[in-house]
Amino acid sequence: MSSELKSLLEQYLSGSLSEEDFRRLWSTLQDRASDADWLEAIEQAILAKNETLSPDYSKAAEALVKIKERIVEEEIKRRKPVVRILPMLKYAAAIAIAVLTTVLIFYSTKGDKFQANTAGTVKIPQDVEPGGDKAILTLADGSTIVLDNASDGQIAKQGYMQVVKLPNGQIQYKSIPGDNGKIAAISYNTMSTPRGGQYQLILPDGSKVWLNAESSITYPVAFTEHERRVRIIGEVYFEVAKDKTKPFHVETGDTEIEVLGTHFNVKAYAEDGPTKTSLLEGSVKINTQILKPGEAFMNGRIVPTNIEQDVAWKNGIFNFNNQNLSQVMLQLARWYDLQVEYPGGIPEKEYGGEIGRNLRLGQVLKGLENSGVHFELIGKRVVVTKEN
Repeated sequence: MSSELKSLLEQYLSGSLSEEDFRRLWSTLQDRASDADWLEAIEQAILAKNETLSPDYSKAAEALVKIKERIVEEEIKRRKPVVRILPMLKYAAAIAIAVLTTVLIFYSTKGDKFQANTAGTVKIPQDVEPGGDKAILTLADGSTIVLDNASDGQIAKQGYMQVVKLPNGQIQYKSIPGDNGKIAAISYNTMSTPRGGQYQLILPDGSKVWLNAESSITYPVAFTEHERRVRIIGEVYFEVAKDKTKPFHVETGDTEIEVLGTHFNVKAYAEDGPTKTSLLEGSVKINTQILKPGEAFMNGRIVPTNIEQDVAWKNGIFNFNNQNLSQVMLQLARWYDLQVEYPGGIPEKEYGGEIGRNLRLGQVLKGLENSGVHFELIGKRVVVTKEN
């Protein structure tokens, strides 16, 4: 990771970074590379060539903040928003190490700027931490494993497959050496995330899966039939391994999605309305309709969509573009495990911009409060009222 970051940063600082490599650098930032990786890369690529910056940790952190701010600013410019965007959070070296990949931007969809609310009137006696990697794995016999507490390495055996927790936290299924991946009978596992949780899984065929908060996926511990079939609830992002001999099927509610190998997102929260399937690459078939990259399927038909917004959660971001207050609070409620109350009805507000999912709740609410809405946090209850 450090050598790749070093190369990308050197090209970026010299102005020779291609668009493709910039996307790789941005993706690396969004994938939450560790502090140590970034600091090491910066020390090697920048500090060694700059005699005014000594290679101690504080100076490296200072350089880190400035460089990440520049990358974020350039990404914003490349997206060319149609309204002016006002950053709401100033990065400081003292806090940057804890919030390395945060982007905090709010703007009115009508073009009116929201002024920074540094003091804020949000009542937060005790702040709420953001969600994290939390999930429960239910095995074929009904026993459960709390994955966030499990040690790395083999955590269970299912037939002739071993369930392994990788050092990066992912769960992967591997054949036990000498058993050739055979199993006595098809058995199923379920991974589920709570409110305030997310998790990553590598299915037995090598397909990669990301679960958003309050979601689940049920799958066989080995794909031995002529097809690969899973069932989901909530929101799940897939990167399906190609296998033309075994089509991949996703079931959710009354929707069935068929793919051969592709990247797509399925949002199937009951409270959010109809199931929405968004395609990033490849192709999928839903009912008899073929979806192309950049399109979504919803309410029985193909519709245009904002792909970046659809998969923002997977990249560690809330994207509130064209979202009303109710839609915004639904996302926050799942991620921070909240109960939201509107004693005077839901204020009619529309938002835009992005914010990192790694912030404490208080920081998020202070940004939102600039739209003329007041928030009071009581334990895990958020009371929302319109300011007089």
